[in-house]
Amino acid sequence: MNFNQGGNPSRQQYAGADRGESMSAMATPGGFDVSAPDTKNIPYQDSQGNVVPNHPKPHHFIPHFPDPTIIFDKRMSIIAWNPAMEAFTGISAGEVLGRATDRYVTTIYGMRRPTLAELAMTPDSAIEKRLGIERHGDMVEEALVFHDVSTGAGKTVSVKAGPIRDSDGLIIGAVESLRDISKFRSTETTAHQSEEKYRQLVENIRDVIFAVDRNGVVTSISPAIKDVIGYSPEEIMGRHCAEFVHREDLQRLRNRFDTTRSEVLQDMGHEYRLMPRHGDTRWVLFSCRPIHENDAVVGYSGILSDVTERKEKEKTLCEREELYRTLTENVNEGVVLYVDRKILFANGSFSALMDCSDAEEIIGGSAHAFVRDDYKVKLQNRIRELEGGVCGKNRFRGPCITKSGREIWVDARHNRIQWNGRPAVLATIRDITEDRRRVVAVKREAGNLKQENIRLRSFMKDRYRLDDIIGKSPAMQSVYEIIYRAAESDAPVIIYGESGTGKELVARAVHRMSARRDGAFVPVNCGAIPENLLESEFFGHKKGAFTGATINKSGYLDVSDGGSLFLDEVGEISLNMQVKLLRAIEGNGYSPLGSSEIKTSNVRIIAATNRRLIDLIQDGSMREDFFYRIHILPISVPPLRKRKDDIPLLVEHFLQKYGCDKPAHGIPGRVMDALFAYDWPGNVRELENVLNRYVTFRQLDFIHVASEPAGDCRHTSADAVETAGETEKNEVVHAPGKDVILNVLHKNQWHRARAASELGISRNTLYRRMKRYGINHW
Repeated sequence: MNFNQGGNPSRQQYAGADRGESMSAMATPGGFDVSAPDTKNIPYQDSQGNVVPNHPKPHHFIPHFPDPTIIFDKRMSIIAWNPAMEAFTGISAGEVLGRATDRYVTTIYGMRRPTLAELAMTPDSAIEKRLGIERHGDMVEEALVFHDVSTGAGKTVSVKAGPIRDSDGLIIGAVESLRDISKFRSTETTAHQSEEKYRQLVENIRDVIFAVDRNGVVTSISPAIKDVIGYSPEEIMGRHCAEFVHREDLQRLRNRFDTTRSEVLQDMGHEYRLMPRHGDTRWVLFSCRPIHENDAVVGYSGILSDVTERKEKEKTLCEREELYRTLTENVNEGVVLYVDRKILFANGSFSALMDCSDAEEIIGGSAHAFVRDDYKVKLQNRIRELEGGVCGKNRFRGPCITKSGREIWVDARHNRIQWNGRPAVLATIRDITEDRRRVVAVKREAGNLKQENIRLRSFMKDRYRLDDIIGKSPAMQSVYEIIYRAAESDAPVIIYGESGTGKELVARAVHRMSARRDGAFVPVNCGAIPENLLESEFFGHKKGAFTGATINKSGYLDVSDGGSLFLDEVGEISLNMQVKLLRAIEGNGYSPLGSSEIKTSNVRIIAATNRRLIDLIQDGSMREDFFYRIHILPISVPPLRKRKDDIPLLVEHFLQKYGCDKPAHGIPGRVMDALFAYDWPGNVRELENVLNRYVTFRQLDFIHVASEPAGDCRHTSADAVETAGETEKNEVVHAPGKDVILNVLHKNQWHRARAASELGISRNTLYRRMKRYGINHW
């Protein structure tokens, strides 16, 4: 082990000791203390085993070692304890010589554990690894914190130990030495911290720090260069800097280097373009200074700052400045700058707007110079608020009087800006004279339309038709009003009504009057679809989804996307299908058969039924959640028997539909009476069928009449009365019934002439009918 006199040992000074070279040569004898006389006469041998006569024994010079040193025999008894160790530990040699190591261990190591000397004689890799001990051949080393008994201060101590071997190479003991390396460690730590600080500073600074030699070859560059041009420092160092400079800037850069060499320029501060690995060129601000050795320039060091973003902003700013200048001079709108409520600038468009030949006529004038007198104060206050930073309206609309005396209306938009450090108002002014005239006209027209709408709605009771729905009865007027309101919404609609009342016509009217009018209206008769095809019909299927699925097919939800889906006889849908349909119409999506794709449909549900859905819920045929999902906007269509006032309109409509030229008011009274008297269980559909047969066969046929009194007109026809004479033939075809004749007679107080006139028959025909039906007033 190399013990150096004085100074703090460095790792290089201990290099020989670390390899165990000095220890074996120096400590070959077996003992070192005068208390071990058997070791004093052992001859000293060098590292090759040669005896060196008269060589000084270790116990002669160990007391003079400057470092605290201790020697153990093979039994780990202390056999040497030099004065430096006494001073270091405060323990005299007499207290420890010939004794075990307990006190030394607790003093130096602070706990019970193997000493380095013990590990030097008996290596144990597990213990050494656990304690963080370094091994270099026979030598072991460890850094410990030792608490000085005199001062109580902690010291960093380097403890080293190595074995002592006899002439046969057998271990007969160990030597252990201590050295205070607190100052060395402090200096080393400070140096490392300083190095780390500056390293992090260089590596984390956004600007690129570089160095090149006199020829321009890069010798050092910071990692920030990769963020600029995409090359790592390793890819750049050793290459000429010209490889990365844009060719148009290369000569300029060379000229600057020449200037630097000749004039010893300290800071160039010029901008150049670099060529990145990918993408567009990058602009950098290049600043450098020469590196001198012996008054000669040997290289350059400096900083590259990425100014690409700034250059792009400058370019954009210049382009915008030019654009704004061009726009200001050529824009159709007037542009005016107010400072202290005076016009400081006005473009040509504003001058022309005010019938001035040149802007010089306007500049310097008051901000409200052209404003009509009753609006001057309003504009002046507006500009004062803006100049003062008060949050006010930045828009002004009002009349102006031009230089030629014309009155125009202008729309001015004001913005508060800074002009030469002073608050100012920039205004863009547009001529809205024609716009105002149109607005006034539109408002006038809107007022007229509003009045017309009020008038039309006041006569709503006189409506006799809505879309394809016929009827002017109060019951139908109520239905029309509900249809209007339902059309304004997008919520589901449920239509209640008996069979034949025209529920689908109501559904189509709601669709055509709604915002979905341009979308599809898809009617579906839920009761006509087999249960096993419901899912395929509603959701569609993919080719091969089941036997017979030879093509991809869109379902009702696909077809009606963006429109309306009309579910007629909705009460016939099964519970299983209700669940799937509910999920689809609530926006959770559905999947066609044979596909895992989740699809959604923007569809409005319009349902219809002739059943009481509440009863279906009670008997378990309908899910309650499905009911509440479709029962949002209910519309009840009245049966025909409750709106018989609409029969004449319906008769006229159906007669025209089936090509009959005779208007409804031309139909014999007895026929109309029969139509009024009938209860119409089949509603409008039955009426249409009856009139179709009437036009075809010239006879009335009420299918639902179970029994008729003698002489009833249920199957009365022209052929049946051929023998009655030609004058009576047409009267018998549509003869009114007994109840109708009685009602009319009572109404006219049995005045037969008036009753016959009201019935549309002759008085003689009335007498014959009264006789046939056995009607007598007396």
